[in-house]
Amino acid sequence: MSLDPDDSRPPYQQLADKLRGGIQSGEFPLGSQLPSITELAERYQVAKGTVQAALRVLRESGLVVARHGKGVFVRTDANVDTPEADLSTVVRQVQDLTHHLHRLAQRVEELERSNRSQ
Repeated sequence: MSLDPDDSRPPYQQLADKLRGGIQSGEFPLGSQLPSITELAERYQVAKGTVQAALRVLRESGLVVARHGKGVFVRTDANVDTPEADLSTVVRQVQDLTHHLHRLAQRVEELERSNRSQ
């Protein structure tokens, strides 16, 4: 499994979203231990620092807890029933819309230049 190279989000955000999806789908049940940083890095073909940043996002959102020397676990009280529109999702959507608007503006400019030259 690898991340989408065409996704405008940083790799750690993509990975955090994939892991969040795994928690919400039950792939990683409440109370279960997530794979190690090394395993996640290999599975998603990213650097260990990327995995650590993704896990930090999940910790900050209250989905996982790190236990020193034991690993990272899905919180037993994690709220996974309703997917939330977190800040990273909103930022990604705004970035995507901005990108599309920029491309549209370029296309309009090209068409206007083409019409003037005829």
